[in-house]
Amino acid sequence: MTIGTFFFYGFQSSIERAGWLGFLLLLFGCIIISGIWTIIKHRQTFIILGGSINQPSDPNEKQESKIFDVLANDLSKMMEKREYSDIIRVGATLSRALWIAGEYKNRITIGQLVYEAACHMGDDFARTTTLIDDIGWTYYQIDNVVTAKANITMGIKYAEKIGKNYWCAKGYRHLFNIELSLGYSKDNIKNAHDYLKLAYKAALEITSVDGKQEMINGIDYDKIELLVIEKKYEEANEKALEILEQYLARKDNERAAKLYSLLGKLSFLKEDYSAAINSFLDGLRLAEQSNRIDEKIKNNMGLSVSKYIEGDMERYNYYKNECNKYFSNRKMQLIFWDDILKKYKSIN
Repeated sequence: MTIGTFFFYGFQSSIERAGWLGFLLLLFGCIIISGIWTIIKHRQTFIILGGSINQPSDPNEKQESKIFDVLANDLSKMMEKREYSDIIRVGATLSRALWIAGEYKNRITIGQLVYEAACHMGDDFARTTTLIDDIGWTYYQIDNVVTAKANITMGIKYAEKIGKNYWCAKGYRHLFNIELSLGYSKDNIKNAHDYLKLAYKAALEITSVDGKQEMINGIDYDKIELLVIEKKYEEANEKALEILEQYLARKDNERAAKLYSLLGKLSFLKEDYSAAINSFLDGLRLAEQSNRIDEKIKNNMGLSVSKYIEGDMERYNYYKNECNKYFSNRKMQLIFWDDILKKYKSIN
């Protein structure tokens, strides 16, 4: 009898003897025991996290930064104990949270630990995701383009090897964005188009309906940025509204915030500052709900420069100060934000 068969008939027998209520109580007990074991196994992390959360805020350092520092340190200790599968699981869970919080240094640190653990485990999928996102794309955010491209390119090779088309597409989208951030010459635009074609080709092969839709929406967003570069603002605005409607229908506030900032930028470029302010306010609201730091910065900056142009100096100063709070301890790339960033720097 296999272990799986033993447990199946064991549970079946439990149900027959105690009924569904007894079974649910048994299952609940197992969950509690599992939770207690997790806390015991990583008790130091819970102790430190509890202390960090309950202590008054340090004015010079965000509490969430301290928490992520603790987690990175704990993962390092797990690496010494060769708890590779735990490192991969915890790192994958933290990845998105680190990105949204703008914790780029910790995201790279944890990503490198996950990559090392994945190498020990021979886990090509973990290697793929970590190289493309946690390490590669995050290195770009701190302005290390060479390292970013090298890691993303290696990640795409792993993705192709194991047939993960979603990650192939995502990697090519990252290379698209990096290429255009280097300049808008004919060569840059041609290379960017080539990367986007490769991304779209991979996206069509994604088997998950939701994954395919998400990736195609992302590629459509990238196409809008190309339209903006070509100054086709009305066409860009129309397509942005189409994608925004889909994100709102899915209650995807993180990406909807990004679309609102794009719409705000388009209105700003058309010198329709009232419309720009409305879009930036919507974007800021959703960015705050999802705690997406990059979009908080972009929307606050957009509001600051728009209020300055309208002559509302009180609100200009308010949004400038909000923006500077996030800029004070972070370095990040604000892709395609050149016009607003240039204006922001000129008035500050």
